[in-house]
Amino acid sequence: MANQELKAKIIELENKLAALKYSKEEFGDVQDSEIQTVINEIKKYKRQLKLNNIFNYINRILNRKITK
Repeated sequence: MANQELKAKIIELENKLAALKYSKEEFGDVQDSEIQTVINEIKKYKRQLKLNNIFNYINRILNRKITK
């Protein structure tokens, strides 16, 4: 996934997490496991975004060295 897609997915999941937390507080109809699942998904996408940034940085450095 490209960085923009990852960022969009993270925002979507963070909004979902906020809705779940609100629903749990107000109505008590959300299980902790549902919230934890969304948190784990957010962590997964953030980890992927970090890796993408690292690989992009390495590629930029390598491209500079190759073109010189």
